Amino acid sequence: MLKKQCQCSRRKFLISSTKAALGAAVSAELLSSCNKKPANIIGDDEQKIATIDLDLYAKLKQIGGSEKIPDIEEFELIAYRKSEDEVVVLSELCTHQGVPVGLPDENGIIKCPQDGAEFDAKQNGKALSPAITPLDLKSYYSILDGNVLTIFRR
Repeated sequence: MLKKQCQCSRRKFLISSTKAALGAAVSAELLSSCNKKPANIIGDDEQKIATIDLDLYAKLKQIGGSEKIPDIEEFELIAYRKSEDEVVVLSELCTHQGVPVGLPDENGIIKCPQDGAEFDAKQNGKALSPAITPLDLKSYYSILDGNVLTIFRR
């Protein structure tokens, strides 16, 4: 009895095998990603860095109040009560030389003692002046639920 020889070339075999393997890999990744949450969604546990009881920070209970929150990052965070249901959380480090800035004044303006740069806490740390510090302060997502403030990395 004669054996029938395969009419496909080595090249065609490699191409079809590679396509099959890639198709299987892509399908597996698509199926496994169905249950994953994107990391940038507010509330993602991997991005959460702190949960704070505002009873420990009395000035944050009133609109316009601010306090520095220690021991969360390598530096302190500035928390500013913007409204009844929103607390803005910012890095305390000036974007020019990395010097700690002060707390916001009564207008929500944060000043750097080193270079005089100004940032607006009401606008999530937006840089106002001078031109040498055009970058905004680093800001964090925050969720205020009653007296509990939860802070997340962006």
